[in-house]
Parts: sequence; structure tokens; C-alpha cells
Amino acid sequence: LGQAARTILESGFVIPRRPHEVAQPFLAKNHTSVEKAPALIDRIIAKYIITGTVEQIPRGCRPPMVTHPLGLVEKKSVDEPWRIIHDNRDDNLTILDWPSNLRSMAASAFLFSLRCWVFTIDLKAAYHTVPLRGCGGPLRLTGRSLPNGEPEWIIGCSVRDGTCTGGCDKDRLGFFWKGAFYRMNAPPFGMKVSGN
Repeated sequence: LGQAARTILESGFVIPRRPHEVAQPFLAKNHTSVEKAPALIDRIIAKYIITGTVEQIPRGCRPPMVTHPLGLVEKKSVDEPWRIIHDNRDDNLTILDWPSNLRSMAASAFLFSLRCWVFTIDLKAAYHTVPLRGCGGPLRLTGRSLPNGEPEWIIGCSVRDGTCTGGCDKDRLGFFWKGAFYRMNAPPFGMKVSGN
């Protein structure tokens, strides 16, 4: 891999925002599609927590600065006919367009080193495998275990251990469900940079 790709995997991705954009705190109400399918949302959030895609904010801790509404959209899949979407329309206005569509070797040369093998694979929800840097910090163990017993790892900051100073990408990607706040550790479906 090239230096840019290695840096993202080792240190986390920073969402490219327009200069001098200041996030305005808000708490958004979820779409009615989500309220009609609570068991499905519970299952998806549990999967997010197990995979480290989402961090639940403990009661008494500061909630995410920005809380986006959740919605459901249909998928062409028999196994999972619905996809959860984070309605990031307002936040997407602050994000710079990705500099390349990565459709040619010339456009993606900054991601790969000379004479490397390149292949493509279609990963399910691949954007959830891209860690966000947040307030910074390398990959580290949190000292906690996931529900399946595996040790929990995180890149960057965490509200639970007090390493988040607020205002970072993770702090701008919150959501609210059944009386609890959560925040994303990876770009969600519905964010402008997720599909790139």
C-alpha cells in the first residue's frame, strides 16, 4: 500500500471538511421508518457495537455534539432487505469532495506503492472498515471486552475513557436510540465520503 492508505489504516481517516466550518450542536429526531422497526434497529446497533463501528456513550458522559437522525432504506438483498442510513445531509454540506474518483491507476497512484499488486473486492459495508481518527491517537486496546469476549480495540479517541476532547469527526457523527447516545467510529452510510 502507498503511504496515504497506510496512514489511514494506522492512524485513522480524517473527514475532509471545508476550512473554518464550525459544527452547530443539534439533536435530530429519527425518521418514522426507524420507529416502525425497533427490533431491526436493535439488531443492527448490536452488530455495530460488536464490530467496533459504534461506541455507546455511557450515561452521565457528554453526548455527541451532533446527533443525526437514523432512517431505513431498502436494499436488494434477501438476507438483509434494509440498510440503516444516517441522515447527514446538513453535515455533508461541510465536507470537501474527495479529490479523485479512483477510476484509473493515475488517479489512485497515491494509494499504492510502485510495483504492487492491485485487485478489487466488493466488501459489504466497506466504509465501516475505515477507522476515523477522531481527536487523534494510534490503534490501542481499550482494556474492555466486546460482547463476544474479544478484546476491544479503537483508533483515536473514546468518550468512555475520557480521551475525546470534543468537536472531532466522531463527535459529529452521533445518533440517539432508545434513551442512549451513540457515535460512529467509522464513516456511516449516508455520509458523503462513505461511498468513495
